[in-house]
Amino acid sequence: MSGVPPILVVEDNGANLLVVRLMLRKLGHEVIEAPNGRIGVELALLHRPRLVLMDLRMPEMDGISAAAEIREILGADSPVLVAVTATITPEQQAECAETGFAEVIAKPINFSALSEIVTRYTG
Repeated sequence: MSGVPPILVVEDNGANLLVVRLMLRKLGHEVIEAPNGRIGVELALLHRPRLVLMDLRMPEMDGISAAAEIREILGADSPVLVAVTATITPEQQAECAETGFAEVIAKPINFSALSEIVTRYTG
């Protein structure tokens, strides 16, 4: 899939990861996968994707902490971060914005919504 930027998906639920992987591949993107925030940070630093879809609730390191670490290390070179969650409180929404998430997408992920986000941030 030459020329198409890879997308990092950080998600601890195997079924959710499979669905997102299939959707992203249908859109023509290579998918890099991480099962938790700690590995997500490592892969973001290694692969430098333009877009990261980050679950908020995960073992080892949650999405907010992982996003904050990515932004702290990469600064202006940080990828676009999109939070993915089944439920979100107004406080969490504010925390996502403070951390630097560009937006939040709800689970279960709708293909049209995902396609729009991917197109907006990867060209």
